Amino acid sequence: MLRQDVVEVAINPDGNVWIERRGAVHMEQVEQLTVERSLSINLGQAIASAVGVQFSQRLPTVSGKITWDKIAIRAQVIAPPVVEGGMAIALRPFKVDTGHMVEPRLLHGALVDLDARKREHAAEIIRLAEAGQVSEAMRLCIDARMNVLISGGTSTGKTTFARFLLGLVDPAERILTIEDAYEVFPTQANTVALKADRTSQGERTPARLLEAALRMRPDRIILGELRGEESRTFLEAINIGHGGSFTTIHADTARKAIDRLAIMVMATGLGMGFNEVKRYCEGSVDLVVQLARQNGRRGVADILCL
Repeated sequence: MLRQDVVEVAINPDGNVWIERRGAVHMEQVEQLTVERSLSINLGQAIASAVGVQFSQRLPTVSGKITWDKIAIRAQVIAPPVVEGGMAIALRPFKVDTGHMVEPRLLHGALVDLDARKREHAAEIIRLAEAGQVSEAMRLCIDARMNVLISGGTSTGKTTFARFLLGLVDPAERILTIEDAYEVFPTQANTVALKADRTSQGERTPARLLEAALRMRPDRIILGELRGEESRTFLEAINIGHGGSFTTIHADTARKAIDRLAIMVMATGLGMGFNEVKRYCEGSVDLVVQLARQNGRRGVADILCL
């Protein structure tokens, strides 16, 4: 925490510790350092006590500011049974160096129309898919950090396709998954898997866990399935810097998937009309991959670029 180049520390439920250094592309694992489950739980409970709350079945997540050695730290803790093993802890110290001002500069050397760049990627994805190069199209989708909605009916392979997409993600990325039951099983070493409970009235719903996940420094968020209020939170997440995320939805066509997503968002009480919400959904999701099943075979039936 005292090192000036460290901007985030994460303790995963498996006990591995990861840090983000200023200017680094990905987090790095701290070698020869693991946190025992008992120590992880004690640390999480100490953070909760400092924030002034107590963990319970209804409240398995804690977020707030703590202070250590005169350093203000934003802390996010997620406790079992949402995670398996120890606690998931993310710590972001706020270090103010009054003697060093950061001068703004152009990231790409020139101003870039990011929406136009996404449209170019989308056109190339469609070209590859129409040529039968679906795997290459999906690799470009992952590399370009497109936000993907995987749509299909029952038993069309939505979860299997999500696993395939995860397999294309850089092994060094930090992945957070939110599922009712563990199904996608990321192979990335820096992974935190959250188990949601849709029957819960507390903080274990997919929507509440998604809000907590945003403070866990994810590179990508994988949401198992959109079914309720988490739809709005997911759109907000991918609009505030968590691009490259994906989720699944039940629908018969790609267009109907967007319609169904809009209806879900409206049901959260957004206070907007259907057409307005639909435009918001279309402006947030980059790609809808429609899966289908015919004569026992499953595959990609359509790809809709928005």
